[in-house]
Amino acid sequence: MILTTVGNAPVTGSSEAFGLSEDGRVVGQEDATFPFLWTPTTPNAASGASQRLPTFSMAGPADATATATNAGGDVVGFADMTDASGAQVTRAVIWLAGAGTVQEMGTLTPDPFNAGAFLGNSKAMAINDAGVVVGVSDTSIGVEHAFAFDPANNFMQDLGSLVPLSMVPAVPDPSQALGINSQGDIVGEAAALDGQGGTVARAFLLAAGTFSMVDLGTHLPDSQGPGGFIGDSVAFAINDSGLVVGSAAAGDPAAPVQAPATFQAGMPPSGPFPAEGKAVAVSSSGVIVGTTGQPPAAFVFDSVSGALDLTSQQGGPPPDIAHAVGVNAAGQIAVITSGGSGTEAALLTP
Repeated sequence: MILTTVGNAPVTGSSEAFGLSEDGRVVGQEDATFPFLWTPTTPNAASGASQRLPTFSMAGPADATATATNAGGDVVGFADMTDASGAQVTRAVIWLAGAGTVQEMGTLTPDPFNAGAFLGNSKAMAINDAGVVVGVSDTSIGVEHAFAFDPANNFMQDLGSLVPLSMVPAVPDPSQALGINSQGDIVGEAAALDGQGGTVARAFLLAAGTFSMVDLGTHLPDSQGPGGFIGDSVAFAINDSGLVVGSAAAGDPAAPVQAPATFQAGMPPSGPFPAEGKAVAVSSSGVIVGTTGQPPAAFVFDSVSGALDLTSQQGGPPPDIAHAVGVNAAGQIAVITSGGSGTEAALLTP
């Protein structure tokens, strides 16, 4: 595989990749401050050019991060800005393809003293090809909730959590949406109650057209509560076939670790293999990538070859490939390498 560095970091020497499109564009952050978009010379090529995306003008530092991009070339993420009251906040943003500007998306808390403005912080984590954005936002009750933002109506919807409404706000119920597919199915992590009434963080699926999250469980069935699970889990991505990937509690129920997981509603999570780590992205054909072990090592998994270490697969000398963050149908994988000078955003191309 060809390893291409896609982030420029002349100041700190460090960059990170966070998202990959079907045609091979990579987004992330460089020099710990600047959002970037790397575009291939032709779709899915191993060569291309990187550009820094615009941020908000502020008196102080104005950091921003690009987290995801879609087939149309829209990019989402989050950026520092000053709100209508003069407070410094972090807001979910979108860089529309060809627009050359950054647009904030607000939060789940309207500002009662400034029409059209908002209070608090938000972050955009994923976008589908229809332009629907998901992420996390502050709410008026003092917790963060998952949101979906539909550009068709310019509205940010609060997706709630897995805690019954009758128990909120007495039971804190944070949640965050981390992935969305073309159909609009949404996955992420949300507070839930286990069989003993304790608060846990669980991977959730919110199917398109429905209004209630489904708890996707963990690797550890609860022997004291049929149908229940022990520990925490999180879902990072879902493909158009409905395959959900993330991590889930595994091992010793008294001291569980997080292991890579694939999820299906109504079923306990499965593999892809028994090791500490997380699966963070999945292609349309079911190829899974993520990170496992300490120090972290990136992996790629498919049902034919099993799990492969990406550092050994890239076919060249170091740097080590520490994290895999995206995979597309062409077999390209967005990664973060590690070395003596820091981290680098990179792309592996078959």
